[in-house]
Amino acid sequence: AEDAFQAIPWEEAGGAQSVFEAGFAATEAEWAAGAGDEGNALWNSVAALRDEVNKLMESARGEKVIGASLEARVCLHATDAAGAARLAAACAEEGEGNGVDELRYALLVSGVEMCADADAVRAECPAFVAEAEVDGLGVVTLGVTNAHGCKCERCWTYSTTVGQSERHPTLCSRCEPVVPEDLVYVPIAELEAASA
Repeated sequence: AEDAFQAIPWEEAGGAQSVFEAGFAATEAEWAAGAGDEGNALWNSVAALRDEVNKLMESARGEKVIGASLEARVCLHATDAAGAARLAAACAEEGEGNGVDELRYALLVSGVEMCADADAVRAECPAFVAEAEVDGLGVVTLGVTNAHGCKCERCWTYSTTVGQSERHPTLCSRCEPVVPEDLVYVPIAELEAASA
């Protein structure tokens, strides 16, 4: 880092003679403000929920029901109505939402489903169900089961939209539009067969 700093062809603002004296870029005020009290509370709840989901996924992994976390789908029910509504807002259906702030990405799973009650969670995920008290969500009943659909060869998530594209049949609806039309996408199975 020091060699690169010394080779900069302009004078460093503040007169720093070394990269170690230069300091850091100033943080934008809107970044320092964070997500606000409500947003911070939600993400603290999501972090606690993720810990509980990870414990349950380890049980499912130990029983060879899932391998990687993206092979899983999580079903949830929270007793706190406001907390459940915030979680439901982060559980966009596939193809909806902004593709970034979805609960499935925070939990590193292929799908998250909010259930009407704890019995619905038990019905969807009969083998791996747990209950936990999570701040801001109340008592959460959570279950882990296999994800629906097939594995996307680009992002590795399991999706029911894999196979719907004529252009790229091995990609999900999220990946298909970003792969150029003229790119010939060769499925992994074909590559493995060719190299054998």
